[in-house]
Amino acid sequence: MNHQFAVLEAFRHEYPVCRACCAAKAPGPLDLKKGDVLAITCEKKYVDLLGWFFLININGERQVYMSISDLEDYYLTGKICSFFDLALKMNHLSYKVNQSLDCRNKKEFGMYSEQLRQWKEFQESVYEKEKERV
Repeated sequence: MNHQFAVLEAFRHEYPVCRACCAAKAPGPLDLKKGDVLAITCEKKYVDLLGWFFLININGERQVYMSISDLEDYYLTGKICSFFDLALKMNHLSYKVNQSLDCRNKKEFGMYSEQLRQWKEFQESVYEKEKERV
């Protein structure tokens, strides 16, 4: 099992009170940048009163434990998205570009094609980081 997520916007991950069990040798809060790749590994542990923590591989460079509730929160607030979500977003934007062409709507075509271009660049940079990791 190796689920991968891309960071959509920069944010700071604060470690829980028991930092020693969740981030060995972590100097402080973890700053994640747009385009970082988070890979959830099979390794997990349960911490009393705090719940489940999964080992997260960040860009293939660093590993930390993150609580499942933090990961869920980052996903639901749009700070991270799965690689599958990226593919769905690209598919949807391609559809909207084609639809605006069919309707001959120049304004929508320009808007959706620009969004598609930006997402495509983002997706390529994320996939490039993933290739470097492997």
